[in-house]
Amino acid sequence: MIEKVYIICNHEAGQGKGLKILNEVRDELDQYRIPYLIQETQYASHATTLATHLAQKYFDPSKHRLAIIGGDGSLHEVVSGLVNLGIKIPLSFFGVGTGNDFHRAYQKGKTTSDIVKSMLFEHEATEIKIGVYEQVIHQEKGAFVNSIGNGFDAEVSYNVQKMKLKEKLASLKLTSLAYLVSLFLSIKHLKYFEAEITVDGQKHHFDKCGFITTTNHPFFGGGIRLYPNDLTKESLLSCIIVHDLTPKRILSLFWQILVTQKHLGYPYTSRLDGEKIEIKTTQPLRTQIDGENQIKSCIHYQIQISNYPFYI
Repeated sequence: MIEKVYIICNHEAGQGKGLKILNEVRDELDQYRIPYLIQETQYASHATTLATHLAQKYFDPSKHRLAIIGGDGSLHEVVSGLVNLGIKIPLSFFGVGTGNDFHRAYQKGKTTSDIVKSMLFEHEATEIKIGVYEQVIHQEKGAFVNSIGNGFDAEVSYNVQKMKLKEKLASLKLTSLAYLVSLFLSIKHLKYFEAEITVDGQKHHFDKCGFITTTNHPFFGGGIRLYPNDLTKESLLSCIIVHDLTPKRILSLFWQILVTQKHLGYPYTSRLDGEKIEIKTTQPLRTQIDGENQIKSCIHYQIQISNYPFYI
């Protein structure tokens, strides 16, 4: 029997939806008479601090469960922090952010009650594909549950985070529209770049790239499908490169992504799959990791496939 559930909660996620889901989780645990301890995040990266302290001091996987209530960013902080410690505590995730791409990929249709039952009564956690990375230039290591995006993808994500309209659209369940608005506002900042990408030892060179996204599953930007099939069932990471661009071509490309879903047949889009992916550029670019903006710099990412246990 589970003796205690530790809960890390970003109660402000999803315009306060975090608090609503927290109360639902508490009601479920009270029903099963399971004790719990709630720790609320107070600042960026606080979820990392809370999870790593808990893992090192108190947590026993045979007796305890760890639940995360928040957005994809909160989940990223916890997984990345624990992976950096070499610890894999099985997690339960209650997605309440404005993007919710992880929930969309792995927990679609699951209610709070469904996830609580899985957390308490599943005998074994499900191993889910993730990526682990090192940004060699800054000697930074971590993990991602959704994607790493370099270039225009990250520029759009950066501008979405700055948009005052974002939270309003999120309250109307129109997060993808915020991404779409930011996409068109960001086109004027589009910078082409050259990239060298090595996949499982084989080098590829691309000119006039717009963006490069390395992903575990099809979704980004709050539900936009970057890939039409279910990548969660595939055993490799997918690196999608948009290259040889002009402004006219990029408008056509995003029509393909957003409307026709035929962009992977587009002559300026390439997909490379592998277990190890290395990405290099000589031009400073924006990067997003699970929707979290990184320092703008030249790119040298070494990425490997891995896995992480979840009660989903």
